[in-house]
Amino acid sequence: MKLVSEKFKNLFTVGFSLEEDWKEVKTSCVKKLKEKKVNMIVGNAIKSGAFGSGKTKILITDSSLKEEVFEGTKEEVALKICERVCKIF
Repeated sequence: MKLVSEKFKNLFTVGFSLEEDWKEVKTSCVKKLKEKKVNMIVGNAIKSGAFGSGKTKILITDSSLKEEVFEGTKEEVALKICERVCKIF
């Protein structure tokens, strides 16, 4: 992601961060947002329904470090991510 973000500066990039536990998500998202130089990162945790569940919980963080936690079905989460990208981009 870092290479793409650096090479294509006008491209809006979104990274994803999967952690074992929810308490690790925020720290990981901020770290990866800076390291990967992406515009936005979406984090979630295995223990919060990332696998094997119809619902999940995510943290969306953008380059201004604005955070938003959202819980819902995977379809609702996908829509929320798209809405946030459209709002920023």
